[in-house]
Amino acid sequence: MCVYEGILCKEQFLYVVLFVIKKITIPFLNKVRKRYSF
Repeated sequence: MCVYEGILCKEQFLYVVLFVIKKITIPFLNKVRKRYSF
């Protein structure tokens, strides 16, 4: 963890945001693929 005076570094924050986005979008894309069978 990259913490400076209790504040997350921008790099760490972006990494967490990307991780959350992947966790949300990948299952969503899988559902869409199954529904429309790409």
